[in-house]
Amino acid sequence: MTVQERASTANGTVAWANQDNLALSDNTYGNDNGGDGKAFRKGFGYAIPTGSTIDKVEMKVEGQTSGTRQCRVYHSVDGELTDILGGTTTTFTGSDTTEIFDVTAQRTWTPGLLNDNDKLRFGVQRTGGSGVVSVDYVALIVTWTEPAAAGPPSRRRRAAWNGP
Repeated sequence: MTVQERASTANGTVAWANQDNLALSDNTYGNDNGGDGKAFRKGFGYAIPTGSTIDKVEMKVEGQTSGTRQCRVYHSVDGELTDILGGTTTTFTGSDTTEIFDVTAQRTWTPGLLNDNDKLRFGVQRTGGSGVVSVDYVALIVTWTEPAAAGPPSRRRRAAWNGP
């Protein structure tokens, strides 16, 4: 079983101020600046072998809020044409909080979907409420099991037929 946490290398939709800051856990923040409030990240760089079983897919979000506003977790596998609400909302406070959301049950995950650096996108969308929600880090944690390796070729001997 393999577990890898990867931050993204590129922005998807740019609707937040300083969205590049979501790539590192370094206490520099991206924050919502109006509009629809979505911040998608892409380019996670997975290279999961074909035939692997995807055991778990989680989104890690680190951030804080200055009021009651929070973030909903979203993902897309078609370049943001369709956004899938993860059904979960952060519970940030006034200091940095790290939350992990299990999105395994949201779809049938395959190595092909998770390896797509352009179409696979994970992100957050601000909710209603007051204050500013600030996000420091967005990462994807994937757990998978590689297919069993093929054994050595069979070395059975054929019985010689000596006839009648």
